[in-house]
Amino acid sequence: MPFCGVQWYNVHSLLHLCDDVRKFGDINSLSAFPFESHLGVIKRMLRSGVKTAQQIARKMAEMDGVTFQPPEVPPEHFIFNGYSADAKTYKSISNARFKISPNPAAESYFIFNNNCLGSVKKIQKTPSGAKIVADVCEELKKFYTYPDKSMKYGVYLLEKWTGQDVEVHVDLINGKCMVLPLDTGLWVAIVLLHTSQ
Repeated sequence: MPFCGVQWYNVHSLLHLCDDVRKFGDINSLSAFPFESHLGVIKRMLRSGVKTAQQIARKMAEMDGVTFQPPEVPPEHFIFNGYSADAKTYKSISNARFKISPNPAAESYFIFNNNCLGSVKKIQKTPSGAKIVADVCEELKKFYTYPDKSMKYGVYLLEKWTGQDVEVHVDLINGKCMVLPLDTGLWVAIVLLHTSQ
């Protein structure tokens, strides 16, 4: 709104800039330009203003033309980081596409065997490399079915974790996941596609 011939802009978001940088990293990683650029691509997918979400989902499914199937990652591609001789554990393991570790919790979720989800508790050294001790959810369900089945896109509903230590060998890992709690006490898992190629 003009004031004395000067244009004033809403600068309220600048009050939160320092907190956001502390929470999410440097300003370059917070840039909305790639997203806003992609909005133009999404807008061109629409034919009308009716049922826009369904139109976009159908168009994206047409463009993909295939179902989501994370590839297996050979174990020799993993790098084990931060070895502790006392505990005989590693702080994390990584490869060219992702890193998983017990801490922070957001870094601990992974998909393995193409149909199970794990949360890293610790990464133990073995004579042949390493194994992951994890809590697992072996029953992945559909989170939604319309306009398409969520599992096709690597989105799963998680109902129950085993609550037990389960050993998972690194050669079974297919990718990294993000897990979010739902108000119902369940969780939704989203396979991060850039980690599973």
